[in-house]
Amino acid sequence: MQVGLSKGKIYTVRDGGITCHLCGMTSYNRDDIREHYCGNCKVFLDTVTYQEAQRLHKTPVVLRMPQTTHPSGGVYAWVAVVLGILALALFVLFWR
Repeated sequence: MQVGLSKGKIYTVRDGGITCHLCGMTSYNRDDIREHYCGNCKVFLDTVTYQEAQRLHKTPVVLRMPQTTHPSGGVYAWVAVVLGILALALFVLFWR
């Protein structure tokens, strides 16, 4: 169930939480859900006007993992794992 700014609501209540469309945060606090409150924006979402929504809107933060710069970066990791296993096997064999 997606509710946007054009429908007059700037939040969605589902899956046991309330999601603020201004900042993208979801709260599972029962009081926040009951009162339609966003703790991140610190506003009651039922009382926000369109102008306040424009001012309060925050671009959601997307975290991404950096890509390896070397095309064969994964190969070196596997070589290190294989060498470690061989070293461990040799250590066990010659320890006796």
